[in-house]
Amino acid sequence: MKKYNYITIFITIIMLLNFTTKINANDTYGWNIERNIELMGNNDYKYIWLDEGVYKYAKENLDDLIIMDDWGKAVPYVLENLTTEVENSVEPFNLNLIDTKKMKDNDFFDYEVKRNDINKDVTINYMELNTSGQDYIKEVNIYGSYDGLLWDYITKDKIYNIENINKNSIYFNDVKKYNFYRFEVPNNVESIKINSITGYKNDSNIYTNKYYKQKESTYTIENKDNSTYIHINNQDRLHIHKIKIETDDIFRRNYGVLLNDREYPDYSGEIYNLDFKSIKAKNTEIDLPNEINDKDILIKINNGDDTQINIKKIDIIYSIDKAIFKKETNLSTYKLIYGNKNAIKPTYDIEKYKTYLAGEGMDECVLGKVIIKESPPVEAEKDNTTMYKMIFDILMLTISIVLVGYIWVKIRKR
Repeated sequence: MKKYNYITIFITIIMLLNFTTKINANDTYGWNIERNIELMGNNDYKYIWLDEGVYKYAKENLDDLIIMDDWGKAVPYVLENLTTEVENSVEPFNLNLIDTKKMKDNDFFDYEVKRNDINKDVTINYMELNTSGQDYIKEVNIYGSYDGLLWDYITKDKIYNIENINKNSIYFNDVKKYNFYRFEVPNNVESIKINSITGYKNDSNIYTNKYYKQKESTYTIENKDNSTYIHINNQDRLHIHKIKIETDDIFRRNYGVLLNDREYPDYSGEIYNLDFKSIKAKNTEIDLPNEINDKDILIKINNGDDTQINIKKIDIIYSIDKAIFKKETNLSTYKLIYGNKNAIKPTYDIEKYKTYLAGEGMDECVLGKVIIKESPPVEAEKDNTTMYKMIFDILMLTISIVLVGYIWVKIRKR
């Protein structure tokens, strides 16, 4: 009898876990778009570029995007739309040894900076020392002077050379402009010598920019009231950053981008194409102060009494995002789902450490074709079905818990 009870408990626990899984699983009901992700490469981290098919059907803020694996489990991802570029420039300064002296066990080495340009200040924020001596670890004191007479204490730093492992770089907290530098090696029983020194000014400029793509746009033109109205078709709701008009005509006209049928000064400007012997100047690009993703974008060009511009084509430059995720071991099928206007943005830990992902190897993967799921004809039916399913799952979960508790009490009484 006892064996029978244990078997019953085991079966009930399995049922309990089954229904719990159903309640916690990612319910994709309400997401209307599904696309396969073709994995590429051997790196753990992958990324996909979001394309027109995503921006067209997803929420405007992309909160409804979910990446799912073979088991229907949501895969953490982070969206990135900025690229960071670091521009480094390094200017070296040679230092000439002008004096050495010894006071007790401390050795002093005095160096003068050789100017690269007599009209420019010496600017140094780190140094490389060329030293000689037996294996050592030393804390060196550094001083600076403008005239070689009065010395200011700058900092102290360790240098070492142990079994061909060495550190001979000294970094300052800020840029120093001294003309002379003194290096004190305390208790120099190892007879360390500083043979030569090179100072450096390292400047790093960081630039951030969005990821952009360019494509030819479809549009219609209407000429009326001494103006040309260009209707740009943006049914994919792309986030447009710039509009480029291609024409061979010679002109100089004012334009305005109409938002909600209104003109705003920030979205107005001048385009021109001047081609003369005395001057050649061209600017037929409309820079938008803020990206717009309206489905129909209206541009008004004021022609005055001139004829309309003969437009050959119009290109749009728009920003794009990429979704970065980590591939789980032994899982090969992933898909992107979206198209739920009521979805809430998921939160993942990967968002907190996304800045560290730049150093990770990543593989670009390919988004498959857009698959549109069939939606229920009546919204009320969809809500009722979801409600009935939830009630059933909760009911079965409650019965399972009560049954386990009842059997456990019966066993304890025995």
